Amino acid sequence: MAETVVAQSDWLDFEVKESSQEQRSSWRQKQISDMPNEVGEIVGDYLPSLLAASPHPQVLQAILGQLYSPHRLIQRCALGTLQFFREEDIRTQVVEMLHLRGP
Repeated sequence: MAETVVAQSDWLDFEVKESSQEQRSSWRQKQISDMPNEVGEIVGDYLPSLLAASPHPQVLQAILGQLYSPHRLIQRCALGTLQFFREEDIRTQVVEMLHLRGP
């Protein structure tokens, strides 16, 4: 891994470190379980935040669930995120979801 200096400051010093697998898993679970109720928060924060953990299958499952939202904006945004996931995962999970929830 190469170190790249993006910005430099004489008055502020900090270091960004990679999170552990456990931290990422915990963060992902929290994000998935803390879905907001407001349409704007879902499309403006919830879905984009989940994409940080793509192409994880749990994230795909949460996003596919949004395709059943009564709000067309949420449905369309969720559909637009599918490009960040693997085709085979999409195929498998969509078939499962269709069996469980219907078309």
